[in-house]
Amino acid sequence: MLRHVVMWKFKDEAEGRSKAENREALETYINHPEHQKVGAYTSKVVASRVAVDFLV
Repeated sequence: MLRHVVMWKFKDEAEGRSKAENREALETYINHPEHQKVGAYTSKVVASRVAVDFLV
């Protein structure tokens, strides 16, 4: 069996994406209606995912 795994690292500010400056900004991003739409779709088609948040 062949497993094809893909990960992305988006460019800074790609397609209007912005960096979350703090936890509150991250929560705003997570709860944004467009982000919720993506989440609804991916929950139907993704077997697993990994997310990492860290402050720099």
